[in-house]
Amino acid sequence: MAWGGPDESEQRRPVKGLWRRSTALSLLLAGLALAAYAGFSMIGTAVSSHALIILGIVPRNGFLQGAALTLFVTASAGILALVGASILAWLRSTGHMVPIVLVASIVSFGRGTPLLLQLFIFYFALPELGLVLSPLQAGIAALAYCYSAYGSEIIRSSMQAVPRNTLDAARALGLSKFKRFQTVHFPLAIRYAAVPMGNLVIALVKDTSLVSVIGVWDMMMIARIYGARDLSYLHMLVAVGIVYWIISALLEIGVDGLEQRLSRYPD
Repeated sequence: MAWGGPDESEQRRPVKGLWRRSTALSLLLAGLALAAYAGFSMIGTAVSSHALIILGIVPRNGFLQGAALTLFVTASAGILALVGASILAWLRSTGHMVPIVLVASIVSFGRGTPLLLQLFIFYFALPELGLVLSPLQAGIAALAYCYSAYGSEIIRSSMQAVPRNTLDAARALGLSKFKRFQTVHFPLAIRYAAVPMGNLVIALVKDTSLVSVIGVWDMMMIARIYGARDLSYLHMLVAVGIVYWIISALLEIGVDGLEQRLSRYPD
């Protein structure tokens, strides 16, 4: 180093900062590009969220964990809701009065009451019956129940949209009622329900923010804590809004891609 000249590390610092910003922007674009392919929306969201942290748009400490927990709650509740919706739709299609009335009551309550009330029932009321759930378990269970109710109606209407002659052909082949449902009726119904269910997942992502009310450390909880600590609610809420917006936008791209793909192969 020459006398009076700048330190070599100081010369490299602007270059290093420029390199980090360029890398972060590349990651952000890569994350958005991944969402164009079905099945990569969650990966694209994780990459994009990390890029936002590098760019300083969202805070580093704890925020990535909150985003990861939000995605975990979404994935867990979504899978359970799909299974529950399929079971409810199947029970309602059996033609027997008892399961039809029971399922109709379950679905009606799930669709007709606020999700926040259902969260409180799972977290505060069930312990009085001896079933104690952690905040995370109660949040996932309530979301899964609520969206099972909505999803079952989508699957049921999709089952009714399956052409009658297709089912008659399966019956003519000698398939039992359960076998027809398993190999013909349900797969075709899922095909019809794919896009509406994708839109339901987008709504599910946004409703995961309610789990912070019962103490789950998702993005909303961390935003509230950081906002109170730094007296900067505006910055934190805008940051959370950006992340939710990106997740929803990636899922919208995925749903649009799925819809276009299905339209190329009509029945």
